[in-house]
Amino acid sequence: LVAAEIIAAVQMCASAYRFMKTAVNEGRELSDMTRALGKFWDAREEVSVLEQKATNPSKIEKLFGGKSVESQALEITLQKQKAEQLEKELKDLFYWTGNANLWHDMLRERTKIRNEAFNVKKGPIFANFVLADEINRAPAKVQSALLEAMQEKQVTIGDETFKLDQPFLVMATQNPVEQEGTYTLPEAQVDRFMLKVVIDYPKREDEQLIIRQNLASTSHKISAVLSTKDLLKAQESVNEVYLDEKIEQYIVDLIFATRYPENYGLAHLKSLISFGASPRGSISLAKAAKCYAFIQGRGFVVPEDVRAVIFDVLRHRIGLTYEAEAESIGSVQIIEQVLEAVKVP
Repeated sequence: LVAAEIIAAVQMCASAYRFMKTAVNEGRELSDMTRALGKFWDAREEVSVLEQKATNPSKIEKLFGGKSVESQALEITLQKQKAEQLEKELKDLFYWTGNANLWHDMLRERTKIRNEAFNVKKGPIFANFVLADEINRAPAKVQSALLEAMQEKQVTIGDETFKLDQPFLVMATQNPVEQEGTYTLPEAQVDRFMLKVVIDYPKREDEQLIIRQNLASTSHKISAVLSTKDLLKAQESVNEVYLDEKIEQYIVDLIFATRYPENYGLAHLKSLISFGASPRGSISLAKAAKCYAFIQGRGFVVPEDVRAVIFDVLRHRIGLTYEAEAESIGSVQIIEQVLEAVKVP
């Protein structure tokens, strides 16, 4: 019966009240008082819920099995008043003992917890251009979080998936000198980077300009040269650049030569290559060749376009054996030999 449940809830309020009164007077630990106050408020809220449940006379009659509705409703009202009185006395107790701030702090914390919901706060990955500086210093979990974003152009948080805005580009740097405190990127993640560009020291005149600009009292303002809409149109134009079937076959031959060098007269490379370029390497090489042709102002790809971008596309996609490292042979030397061995269309 609802009335019986309310009586039980009010008794729980009274029990918590007595404990709180003793705890405040004896100056007990805050954690004990918080727990007791939590139990009091739980019971107090249960009284309110049960009272709302019994506001409709027809519902009261069903819940009370046809007993006197008036007497049950009166009992509910009395118990509610008793719970309200207990809450008032408890609040007064905190005020009388100089703990008013403690009462408000605990009430505010409880309200915050009860109203708290899981709200997604989008982080720095939700951008058009993401710069991950010294990515090999990021822990493995942070690195792997980029996998879905880079491949699927989306981010999954809990059971909700968010599409990333287009265009979306990730540019990352690696520290090639320091190894302490770094985490080697797994091949699966490295493979998702379209290009790996090796940046050397700046030239003399460039370094002089760097010094001058850093010591200048005024900062240079950066102005936009194109909008995201313009960039998306440029990407569409790149997709329309013509790629002949012979160029496709040339790209496939270059990739297969890194996997099966013995089939291309490069049997001596087999012991130096642990794994060749992946299918993503083929796709990236074709895309990069199209981009290069577009930049050169052509609407079609020629073999020179492929050869111009192949080092940046494949240098991080060819695995080297210990034998290659012992002989100081890198992926660049292997790509050079592959280019010489594969016939140009």
